[in-house]
Amino acid sequence: MLMKKIYIAQRFEFDSAGSLKNDIRSLLLGNEKYLLNDLGKTVNILGDEYLYTGPFFNEKAAEHDLSASFGKIVVEAEKKSIDNCNTFVVIFDNEVSPGSVTELIYAALKGKKCYVFYLSDKNKSENWFPIEFSKLLGDNVRVIPYTNKDIFKKEILSNFSI
Repeated sequence: MLMKKIYIAQRFEFDSAGSLKNDIRSLLLGNEKYLLNDLGKTVNILGDEYLYTGPFFNEKAAEHDLSASFGKIVVEAEKKSIDNCNTFVVIFDNEVSPGSVTELIYAALKGKKCYVFYLSDKNKSENWFPIEFSKLLGDNVRVIPYTNKDIFKKEILSNFSI
């Protein structure tokens, strides 16, 4: 079986203690330390079926300093990670993530198999524009609503099949 290389875009989800342990990617990877990996590395998830290509949280990039060269390094590494994946997943919640929106558009235009999960409140979402726009980018984009973040995490963790 061919290993699926997967990129999972979402804003990083920190708890009140500053931990990423409840971020869906940390849960899929089995430990938040894998989400804090070096740029450009990959991590096997769910046995040998999936290879997680990114993104990885980097504290220096989180400073949002446009004058620092490190931001460019992070963007280039994430672009390369998307180039190397064959499946792109984005998870939108109630907050707009400009990085995730940009990555979605890039992945869709590159022809990657894309899954857009979005938190829907009575068929409404703060991310309505990128969701609607992504539908126009090709048949490679599948849009899937979810209504409860905790239930969604349990469902995707128990039945991860993309």
